[in-house]
Amino acid sequence: MSTTSVSRFGLVAVAGLVLLAGSGIAMAQGVGNLGQLPVPIPINSTNTWVVNNAAGGPLPVVLNPTGPVWHKDLLAPPGALIQGGVTYHLRELLVVAGNLPWADYHENILTPGWNWTNPLFLVNGLVPAGLSVINAGANISFNFNPIAPGSVVQISKDLIYTGPVPALFSGIGVDQYPTPEPAMLGLLGLGGLVALRRRGRNVH
Repeated sequence: MSTTSVSRFGLVAVAGLVLLAGSGIAMAQGVGNLGQLPVPIPINSTNTWVVNNAAGGPLPVVLNPTGPVWHKDLLAPPGALIQGGVTYHLRELLVVAGNLPWADYHENILTPGWNWTNPLFLVNGLVPAGLSVINAGANISFNFNPIAPGSVVQISKDLIYTGPVPALFSGIGVDQYPTPEPAMLGLLGLGGLVALRRRGRNVH
């Protein structure tokens, strides 16, 4: 009897995951190559943070449905501070690495008072099919039709401070991550369903 209860609970939980995945709700997030990605990002003389590889080309980002977010610290100029009331810029050149396509991408500002504006998202130099941008101020989401591994992604945004001034900051924290497309989440959920069924048969 206890075996049946455990199995039913597991099946219900996974079924719920599959239903949520089909609805487009992001159930997982993260990247799989954090050790290769920069965390402190220096600023240049034009109030701009540039994220790319050492040669100036696209930085590879591997989607991992169960991985952590990529945290970045946008640093103040040496010997100075970031000023509220000044517009800053974040420019990123990335490439979809690994073997999973991207269908959405998210960037969340962690430092209070800062918001995104003027977002631009290009894939291989073009606006991707199905692109929609949801800008909630500190949190921005780009949604699009799946883009294949090897695609070059260019993301450009400005940062503005909407809190009380004067305000000075040593850095601005940002978390960003791709999430798997709903179909991929559904496959992950079905894989878990099979595993739970096998577990239920083996529990005594």
